[in-house]
Amino acid sequence: MKKIVEKEGLGIYFLFYSEGNGIEDNGVVIYLKNDNDYKIDYSFQLVFRALELEREQEVKGILKAHERKIGSNDGLYFIPFPDKKSISEVGVRKIKVIKVEE
Repeated sequence: MKKIVEKEGLGIYFLFYSEGNGIEDNGVVIYLKNDNDYKIDYSFQLVFRALELEREQEVKGILKAHERKIGSNDGLYFIPFPDKKSISEVGVRKIKVIKVEE
């Protein structure tokens, strides 16, 4: 896993798959972890770039204290360019982390 960013206890990481759909299209698995001792509500824009293209995907949810989420079961698997374009960069924008009061 490669770290994209950590902000306010939320860690965002990714793993690249060169044949993400079992054929030739690239895929990315996102791994999230909450290092806080409390539940958080998070949101961010996941950004994928190919040479001349850019795609965004909104990601949001809730993580319990010290919870981790990864992969397709948690809605964190993406194939942003289903036309054999290679992913050149993965990043995030507009990260929001809010403590959930219980």
